[in-house]
Amino acid sequence: MPRVKFLFDKEKDMWNIWDKINNPPRGYNPEMHTPSDLLKNVRGKSLDEAKPYIEKRQAKLYNSKLIEVSLRSIQEAWNSINDKYFDRLEKLTGRKFEKEEIIGYLHTVGPSPYKYNEEVPWFMFSFYNSLPGSLNTCAHEIMHMDFHYNDWNKMEKKIGETGTWDIKEGLTKLLDLEFSDLYFRHDNPHKIHLELRNFIEKEWDKERDYHKLLDKCVEYIQKNPIHAEGKI
Repeated sequence: MPRVKFLFDKEKDMWNIWDKINNPPRGYNPEMHTPSDLLKNVRGKSLDEAKPYIEKRQAKLYNSKLIEVSLRSIQEAWNSINDKYFDRLEKLTGRKFEKEEIIGYLHTVGPSPYKYNEEVPWFMFSFYNSLPGSLNTCAHEIMHMDFHYNDWNKMEKKIGETGTWDIKEGLTKLLDLEFSDLYFRHDNPHKIHLELRNFIEKEWDKERDYHKLLDKCVEYIQKNPIHAEGKI
């Protein structure tokens, strides 16, 4: 059974702050979610140039015992649902999760990235999130990783990178439908995916077959491309 280990890495957190300001991911606006002083002192600088300011600004938080408390809390909480989560994911997709170990890194500013294509895959979760919210982040990012390992390449050949990204994000609606009783929190989707997620819910109610659902999602995106000009 896969296991998730929760850690804090100051260097990775500083990288995440810098990266999300200078290389914002699709759908994320740093102006709306980042303190103005960080934007002023980090934007347009290299990581090495920005790190002294970030480290000084975050020093009290980095040295706070609350980080250790947060890690203990999320580790204990996730351990209590780990086996049920992966068992449900396996039954839902009809396959075992590809990796045996995953790391969840606590972060202090910005969105929560993930890296599926490293020897030990990892994701990040927010220090400021609630415990149920952090558990949902964990479930959400692991589901993304499974999609990358098994479905991404096949779908990208049919509908391209952007359409595949849309389906990857839309499919986390299944967390609401099949997993949320584990952590009592619903997924927080991108607004542009609400119609796709409603479609997924309706089709899942008709037939709980993950692979047939993927085919239906491809047909949906082909007929209803989400990223028409001006939508994002």
